[in-house]
Amino acid sequence: MTENTIARKEPVAQPRKRIHIEPGEIYGSLTVIKEAPLYIPPSGKGGNRRFECLCECGNTTVAMLNDLRRGYKKSCGCLQGWRSNGGPVLNRPLYQVWVDMIHRCTNSKHNAYKYYGKRGITVCKEWRENSKVFISWALSNGWEKDLRIDRVDNESGYSPGNVRFVDTGLSGRNKRLLYANNTSGYSGASYMQRNQKWMAQLQCDGVKYRLGYFETAIEAAMARDNKARELNMGHPLNFPQKEN
Repeated sequence: MTENTIARKEPVAQPRKRIHIEPGEIYGSLTVIKEAPLYIPPSGKGGNRRFECLCECGNTTVAMLNDLRRGYKKSCGCLQGWRSNGGPVLNRPLYQVWVDMIHRCTNSKHNAYKYYGKRGITVCKEWRENSKVFISWALSNGWEKDLRIDRVDNESGYSPGNVRFVDTGLSGRNKRLLYANNTSGYSGASYMQRNQKWMAQLQCDGVKYRLGYFETAIEAAMARDNKARELNMGHPLNFPQKEN
């Protein structure tokens, strides 16, 4: 038997791995909203995956998967007009504020999702579905380039009645009273293993105040509250004083 007569196994074609695209992913000026129906060519053979996307200009468009991944399609078609006119078709910094707001509330892969979407923080329907509505509202309600978006009530979502634009100091002071890794149950009270006592501290506008060591977490929390009252800068308190 010669080599030519020996049966040879043909290589088996391996199935192609399906590419996973998440809503919220950004390609150029396009943000993916959801997968659209397949494009079926006139021949009826095969099909190409497509995605519905939101463009920076506020328009929606449908793009082929390969065009997105290879950078062939970067906008709904407005990008060329933006370049030739020498300026944006809408306020690009504010659009990025909108994109970031949507992502941290809806995209489970966003690094801040656990502090927003996972905790139940949402974006109102009128803003979530139309960037132009949000941008128009922001321009009429005090937005400036150096200000940050901030929620008045940190347990409620983003909506016209709960959003303001503030400097970074106020935004930092208005964060949740307790962080996710807090173990004492009180803001500004941390247990120090090396001396087995509770340390009180407070941060205000970039300055960290270390207020000493205490036998109990409550004592440390009270010392922190006293410093917060002294500074009078709007820090939430562990023990708010009741009005008479």
